[in-house]
Amino acid sequence: MAQWYENWFDEDYLELYPNRNQDEARRAIHSILPLMSSMPKGPMLDLACGQGRHLTLLSEIYADTFGIDLSLILLKKIPYPYRSQAICANMLQLPVKPSSLSAVFMWFTSFGYFDEADNRAVIKKISKTLKPNGFFLVDLLNEKLIRQSLIHEDTIETDNYRFFNQRRLEGSILTKDVVITRKSTGSQRRIQERLRLYSPEEMTNLMSSSNLRLKLTLGDYDGNSFHPSSPRWIGIYQHS
Repeated sequence: MAQWYENWFDEDYLELYPNRNQDEARRAIHSILPLMSSMPKGPMLDLACGQGRHLTLLSEIYADTFGIDLSLILLKKIPYPYRSQAICANMLQLPVKPSSLSAVFMWFTSFGYFDEADNRAVIKKISKTLKPNGFFLVDLLNEKLIRQSLIHEDTIETDNYRFFNQRRLEGSILTKDVVITRKSTGSQRRIQERLRLYSPEEMTNLMSSSNLRLKLTLGDYDGNSFHPSSPRWIGIYQHS
């Protein structure tokens, strides 16, 4: 049976998250990239690059940037000049040579989709691709904030769809059931997202077991320091 993430990242996903745009990506790149100035030379990887919001901007700064994503639908939405820099692949079988990358980026909650063993395996694979002193950026939800302020139900309406969302937290697993109704026909589609939430301490322990040491934590895409009420938890790690 297919996993939830194999079939979800398509046009309906983009309709539900329209605020994930180039302006947000541009703020993140221009605020955060200067904090990683000591990275070694070499290619950069935007892992789970989707429709290429960050890939296109990184490529304007570093020509040898490339992306990997599992969704062909999203990859086909990458602007034409950059589409050839993207590969369709599963991060569990990361097709990258060892010690070849200066940096790996995982933007917008693209880590935590698997079970514990596979999440750990992804980190180990990423670590192996990095050069000495290479950087790994992981951008997650603020786990503590989610626990304190989880919205259990809401409805989001767009011109074409109605999204009814139900969320629950069971231990460290955040589950969201989405009922998608097409307004023109009344037809429905059901999707379930499952995400393993990690606390900052858990992430640092996970990273340290793969020779990645924490350099900096941020709380948003403007480069502000992390605090308990920050909307994001962005960890910047360096390979030892």
